[in-house]
Amino acid sequence: PLPHLTLRRVAELCYGDAHSRRTCLIERFNGSMAEFDELLHCDSLARFEWRDRLAQLPAKLEKRAREQRELAEQRAAATAAAAAKRRREQRWWCVVGVLSAVALTFAAVIAAYFAYYEW
Repeated sequence: PLPHLTLRRVAELCYGDAHSRRTCLIERFNGSMAEFDELLHCDSLARFEWRDRLAQLPAKLEKRAREQRELAEQRAAATAAAAAKRRREQRWWCVVGVLSAVALTFAAVIAAYFAYYEW
């Protein structure tokens, strides 16, 4: 019915990449959105072989994109948590450094006081 949609062209659009050819799963569409819509609404296309699998493809792609976004958000949250922990540790060591400087200064003042009055 559609001369430009030969079986070879449909297979190329649906199973064009090496992984899809090996597994016989439509994991990505290798054509334009116009070709995708044309195949999806083509009555002469074998329903169980092509159309049903093509109809599920947008949901699969959206699910994969959502999983990748969630993974990226988890990585970003872990990175932010690690950065916050590093900042807390740096602040702690800054406080320890200041307290050490104060303690050393106090010890020097006490030593000078005792040296001056020769106890």
